[in-house]
Amino acid sequence: MNSNDLLNVATAQVDELTVGGVKVTDATFVPDWKSSWLTSTAYVINDLISEAGSTYICLVAHTSGTFSTDLTTLKWELFAQKGSAGAGTGDMLAANNLSDVANAATSRSNLGLGTLAIENTAPISQGGTGSTSASTAFTALKQPATTSATGVVEKNTTSEFRAWTVDKYPDGASIIAAAAKQTLTDQTNIAFDMDSGWNAKVTLAGNRTLDNPTNVNEGAMGFIEVIQDGTGSRTLTLGANYKTAGGAGLTLTTTAAAKDVLFWAAISATEIVISNILGIS
Repeated sequence: MNSNDLLNVATAQVDELTVGGVKVTDATFVPDWKSSWLTSTAYVINDLISEAGSTYICLVAHTSGTFSTDLTTLKWELFAQKGSAGAGTGDMLAANNLSDVANAATSRSNLGLGTLAIENTAPISQGGTGSTSASTAFTALKQPATTSATGVVEKNTTSEFRAWTVDKYPDGASIIAAAAKQTLTDQTNIAFDMDSGWNAKVTLAGNRTLDNPTNVNEGAMGFIEVIQDGTGSRTLTLGANYKTAGGAGLTLTTTAAAKDVLFWAAISATEIVISNILGIS
């Protein structure tokens, strides 16, 4: 076959091709990749295998035994040698903080990172929550609203509403609950804790003293419903912090089972103005 013959051939399938007296190709010299070397495997000339990172070509057809022995007996020849390990001075080595400098802080600076890069949690001061759970994150971010800044405000409880706890907002339910009457314990000296309710009632079974109230908030207002027992004619002496018109004190209806309502307003923590409506029926 000469060069003119090739012009008229669509496909040629030969083991050896010579053009103009020059051997162009010899199929017996084309390497055949076999992947990793395996023992007890038949190999033929020009098979290529990898072993320990290097590539070898088969010189003698054989069935493999031990690679080192086969290599010593010249059944294999090195085709491409594995490259040497790096010297360990590259910029991306973990040992060099990924930036080839002496310390982590400088590395972060070179990479454009702050201390946040090595924090287990993102601090609030850096825009995070400082927390590892949703509930603690919400608490951390729950900054109170002001008249000039938006914030997160927690709904108050009934007792917090009565105590006028700051940074809490009331809803209708807590306001209604706060207005519910508490029942005062009838005893010689009657205690009135305003944190337990601004409005109260008590049934007198004897002559009593209404002690100065506790947990008073200036501006708070309410009432006390005072009921005579089945005997009647019970009296009620007021503590010194209760202030009446002209300092005259209060007189109750003496009829058995009579009901009087005492209205009070705290003008300070130690001054509670009080007046009454007698004989509610």
